[in-house]
Amino acid sequence: LAHLLTSPWSIVHSPWIQRNTEQENAQIELHSVREVESDIVEQFRSLVLLRSSRRPLQHILGKSYFYGYLFKMDENVFIPRFETEILVEKALEWMRTRGAFRGQLHILDVGTGSGNIAVTLAKEYPYSRITALDISPGAIALARENAVFHGVEKRISFAQSNLFSFAENPAKLASRRSPLGEAEGS
Repeated sequence: LAHLLTSPWSIVHSPWIQRNTEQENAQIELHSVREVESDIVEQFRSLVLLRSSRRPLQHILGKSYFYGYLFKMDENVFIPRFETEILVEKALEWMRTRGAFRGQLHILDVGTGSGNIAVTLAKEYPYSRITALDISPGAIALARENAVFHGVEKRISFAQSNLFSFAENPAKLASRRSPLGEAEGS
């Protein structure tokens, strides 16, 4: 049912509707083969109501794609934007041109949200060690869940903190082995 909410054209591809290509005006006709059960109709109505109240589709569906990877989403985090994928691409490009891909790289992700940046960098650069910060406990829990889903949880340290309180105590940085963005041996 959720796919019906994604675009105005997706309803044409639903199992209940078929495009009649034999007719010149491409009429759309409903299948009368089966009747939709009332609980499915109610579920569909509730999804439409949520979407009509301007709730983001990714929050309704509980998932979003980022850099080709699937991430769980909820109300505790912002939806990853396409522009953030460009940031990840530029970071990977920077690491390649600086030779950072030859050694271990420590990365600090401030305001990690769903963990999309931290997890993606961990997947794309297997020698990275990442510290992911967020002030929201719900965001940290979701980011950790996404890291586990993608199998990179052992290379990402999570902390509920903002940058200022985290950096006030240099021991926190040392304990997480995360010098800010410098490759070892640089």
